[in-house]
Amino acid sequence: MRVYGSSPLYNYVELIFRAKRLFIVSFIIALLISVGVVAFKSGSYNAKAIVLLSGSTPSVVGNNNSDDPLRGSIQFKLNILNLCLKDPKFMRDAFKNGGLDKGKTEPEFDKFCRDATAAIAPASAQNLLELSCHWKTSECADIISTFYNDYSQLVGLEESSASTAQTKVIRGLLEEYTLKQQDQEKKIVKQQEGGVNKNFYGDYSLLLQQKREADNSVKVFEGTLATLRRQQDAAIKELAKTSKTIDGSKTVTGISEDNQYRLLEARVVQMSGELSDLRKNNTDMNPKVRQKIEDLANAKKELDLRKTVFGNNPKDSTNTRIEQNPNWLKLDARRADLSLEIENATGQLNNANREAAQAAQAAMVSPMDQFNFRWSTIYKDLYATIRSNLSVQLEQAMMDEKRDIALHNTQMKVVVKPVSELEVAGGAKSLVLVAIGPIIGLILAFAFSLLTESLDHTLRTPIEVERFLGKPVLAVLPRLDTGKEAANARRLEGTQSSGYISS
Repeated sequence: MRVYGSSPLYNYVELIFRAKRLFIVSFIIALLISVGVVAFKSGSYNAKAIVLLSGSTPSVVGNNNSDDPLRGSIQFKLNILNLCLKDPKFMRDAFKNGGLDKGKTEPEFDKFCRDATAAIAPASAQNLLELSCHWKTSECADIISTFYNDYSQLVGLEESSASTAQTKVIRGLLEEYTLKQQDQEKKIVKQQEGGVNKNFYGDYSLLLQQKREADNSVKVFEGTLATLRRQQDAAIKELAKTSKTIDGSKTVTGISEDNQYRLLEARVVQMSGELSDLRKNNTDMNPKVRQKIEDLANAKKELDLRKTVFGNNPKDSTNTRIEQNPNWLKLDARRADLSLEIENATGQLNNANREAAQAAQAAMVSPMDQFNFRWSTIYKDLYATIRSNLSVQLEQAMMDEKRDIALHNTQMKVVVKPVSELEVAGGAKSLVLVAIGPIIGLILAFAFSLLTESLDHTLRTPIEVERFLGKPVLAVLPRLDTGKEAANARRLEGTQSSGYISS
């Protein structure tokens, strides 16, 4: 830069005067830009949310001083915030979950996601997190809300990841040992179907002894059953030889004179009436009705028997009275008892045959199968014990996971919810922008003036010619000055005594 005089202020003024057109244009352009920014911002919307965080004191957003911040600290939450803002997929999913993609095509929604991500401005101080968004519509509040919802959920998942991972591992182990126990139970059932004795854990000779005992039991029950059947056959033969009735050797004048006949006849009439009354309110399947029908049938049989003894003529007075033989009754009772004993002995023999078959099948199984069955049972009980312990641990892990999530909900609390506010021109920020515009214009204009002067290498005075060319000036042609130019020349001549001036 050329030196114009001894005073720096004078030199700067002279520099600005020489580049006055560029200076004025730069100043006007900067002023117009500031006014345009204010006009552009007027009519747009702004929203702000303030979140209260708990934990250690954070550093400035984007400046992670801690290499490994602890989970649950404020720095950890802010690190996740920075990662979320730099992840386009997370931001797209967050806006889509909030329903901000409605009414937009895929290209429009992609552009919206990029612009909305750039519009979110986070700032933190102590334990406060401020999320602000400047947007052309009132969606700015929805942008902050949808982003914060997914961001908060991600922080909760990350901060509870340890307990969640523990719960997942324990649940996986529980499922694994449940399958193992079920496999062992299926194996045990299959081994039992193959003849393995579930109560056998000793010497193989014990199986042979059990088989011999079962065979002896079968022989004993077979002998008992044969004896009972022989006794039953003898009782049946003796019963066949014995008369069912005997002669009472009593002659009566007629059945009408028999008191027992009259009582039976009255009893049949009474029971018929009682049966009719019961059938009015009950069916024949009712136990009382069935019992009454049976009693009435027995009474009628006895009445018919007496009629048979005394003949068809109720007034016959020459018939003899017939009674049942007591010996026949005893033999019939003995036959019935033997039938019950034979039935019980047959059931016992069947059970003995089943036990003998199982013992025989178990005796045919190899000792190795018995050994495997024993260890299958041991493993089943072991897996059952492990499952029981894992169930207790899983319950505790789930409680820890719920506690971590609840703790996260208390560590992040929105104290100021985002609300869309319309920005208008004339506010404090607008006045600041208008005031800064002229100052920036002056700085730019002066910078451009210095730049043009430094790039100007024109030789305008004899002194500059002698300095840069190294040759003496032999002559200078005078120039005819107008009135204004003459005044400027006189003014410049007064300053030549104090320094060199470039025209």
